[in-house]
Amino acid sequence: MIEPIYFLNDRLFWFIMGGLILLWGVFIWKEGALFPKGRFFVRMLVATLALLALALIALKPMIPSKYNPMVGVVLTPGYQVQLLDSLRKTHDNLKVLNYDDGVDISDFLSLLHPVYILGRGIAPFNFWQYKKRSSTYLGGTLSSGVVRLNYDQEGTEGSKLIVKGVYNKPQSGNVLVLTDPAGTGLDSVAMSNYINQEFSLISDRKVQGQFLFSLVEKDSMGIIVGTEPLPQIIRKKKIFKVLILNGFPTFETKYLKNFLAEAGHELVVRSQMTKGKFKFEYFNTEKIVVNQLSHTLLKAFDLLIMDSETYLGLPKTTLEVLKVSVLDNGLGIFVQPNETLYTSQGNLLDFNFIKDNIKEMDWEKDSKTKMSKYPFHIHDEMRVEPIHKSHNTLLTAYKRLGKGRVGTSVMHGTFSLLLVGDSRGYREFWTTVIEAIGKRHIPGADWKVENFPVFVNEPLNFKLNNFTADSVVRSSDGYSVPLMQHVEVKNLWSGTTFPRQTGWNSLQLEIDTTTNNAFYVMDTLSWSSLRGYDLIQENKRFFNSKKDAAKIPSQYQLMNPLWFYSIFILGIGYLWLAPKLTKEE
Repeated sequence: MIEPIYFLNDRLFWFIMGGLILLWGVFIWKEGALFPKGRFFVRMLVATLALLALALIALKPMIPSKYNPMVGVVLTPGYQVQLLDSLRKTHDNLKVLNYDDGVDISDFLSLLHPVYILGRGIAPFNFWQYKKRSSTYLGGTLSSGVVRLNYDQEGTEGSKLIVKGVYNKPQSGNVLVLTDPAGTGLDSVAMSNYINQEFSLISDRKVQGQFLFSLVEKDSMGIIVGTEPLPQIIRKKKIFKVLILNGFPTFETKYLKNFLAEAGHELVVRSQMTKGKFKFEYFNTEKIVVNQLSHTLLKAFDLLIMDSETYLGLPKTTLEVLKVSVLDNGLGIFVQPNETLYTSQGNLLDFNFIKDNIKEMDWEKDSKTKMSKYPFHIHDEMRVEPIHKSHNTLLTAYKRLGKGRVGTSVMHGTFSLLLVGDSRGYREFWTTVIEAIGKRHIPGADWKVENFPVFVNEPLNFKLNNFTADSVVRSSDGYSVPLMQHVEVKNLWSGTTFPRQTGWNSLQLEIDTTTNNAFYVMDTLSWSSLRGYDLIQENKRFFNSKKDAAKIPSQYQLMNPLWFYSIFILGIGYLWLAPKLTKEE
């Protein structure tokens, strides 16, 4: 079988071939006087060979050379020695490489087939080097420590700080303690002999500000074994002015209005009793007549909650008023669901609902309490912002619409949490909904940091919803951060920065330094077990989903140029010498 020939530069190939044809034409014209004598055809053949040889000298052709590739092993932290020894016994030509996330080894990987990755894995920003390689991830071991963590980094005064997680390989007799910035213990849990122990720690958020809580592990003698930082931003309690519209009184609204009133929110409730007759209730506010929804009326409210019957029965003119209030004034709208909503929603509430026939689920991933739901879930797609998710199922969400937000849920009868004694769960559910959808009082901008923990010299991804004309962001160390605008939502921007200092940092708009976003940057020794677990999951997802068919690597070899030089010199020599010999004859 004839091996194919490759050239380093396709454009150069066509340029040289064009010149070659031109020179060949000139030579035909020069030697045309000899046509059709035999010497003409001989000279044409020699000239063609000489010109081709000259072109190949410039093009430097290569031919593939198949060879027996080496088997590669990339060692990352946490690899198992026994597994490496097993690979050494199986493969005689094993090449071992210690991983360094700052080194590009893509050329070296091209010589290996296959490649095994041992340990906790490759940093995600280096995945591109393995994309088209025959590579297998064999995993590694996790050290003892917290491998899963769930807590809100931000909250308001008076709300609960809840820290949940999973501890890998705990030491029996040790205690895990949640401490405040002064080191005072707030809550604790004893460790057992479970391989993976779940834990939950709770405390109150008392004073607004930026604080560094800690998760401290102590042994049976009270000696500190380890400490992990838990940054916390406590904001002033938000008091929302809420309008509730109901087609008829419901248990859901009964318990919700009591909760909102007790939390200090200003509340107006309008429930329809009969056609044209309404019942009005007022909590923490003066009486306001709510007959017709107008721009002037809605400006006074931060959040509008209405049931599906009311929403679906609104005339087009009222829907247009609501839309303008959301777009221009930042009004938040939450629609209490029923099954009719999922097949007839539209207009303001533009979500895709998927039927799943599941009628009961945890309202959040780590919740112990089951809640009723409608047999649907919200399709997690672009522009949809999650509020509550459970096992990757989106249960409550909203969409940004100008300055405001519009949202809904698939959960049914949330007051059942109160009936089973889970008042904390009920409070958390509605607090997150109200704070996520209610009118934003931050002037000009709304920030969201997307990753936790944040480490020094590692990427920090954030989103910015900015309503001003310019979006120039600077980090606390004075550097400008480039932004990328969302394709559909013009006010939504995203960016990435690399913090250089540990401790509290911030991002802020250049034109308005009051609209800043604080975040805490940790050193790379913090949360090592959590980072290891996340890295293992990232590597499993990447290497298990690889679809590129890896070919056995080929080594390309330059053809020996001496052949081309020899042909060219002999050809040119003949063409130069032959006319002289002919004349002498």
